Amino acid sequence: MNLSKVISKLSPLVGNLIEFNTVEFLNQQNEFTEFGKWHRQDPGFPDTIFLGIVQPTPGLELKAWFPLATEITARFKDSQNHFRFDQTYVAILAWLPDKIIYGKPRILDVCVVSGL
Repeated sequence: MNLSKVISKLSPLVGNLIEFNTVEFLNQQNEFTEFGKWHRQDPGFPDTIFLGIVQPTPGLELKAWFPLATEITARFKDSQNHFRFDQTYVAILAWLPDKIIYGKPRILDVCVVSGL
């Protein structure tokens, strides 16, 4: 019973794992190599940016959301500079453990929207 009350506290850990894997996946795509490289900069904002010749610097803010929780938190401090030219997108990944209150994280759905 107690585990079901705190399972949503795993969202930051799941989010960090998703950030690492996203950067690794994006850097394996040949389409990006001649223009630059994706870089994880958490705790900076946004979580992932594209360092290279593309200006303004594109970015992704990744949020892992546990839908059975009552809230989703996001930090958008200094966001005005990162959204001004529509260069930062927010990806919200809804997840649950595969056994509802325990098990491996399972992504239920993904929503990607412009931060602007």
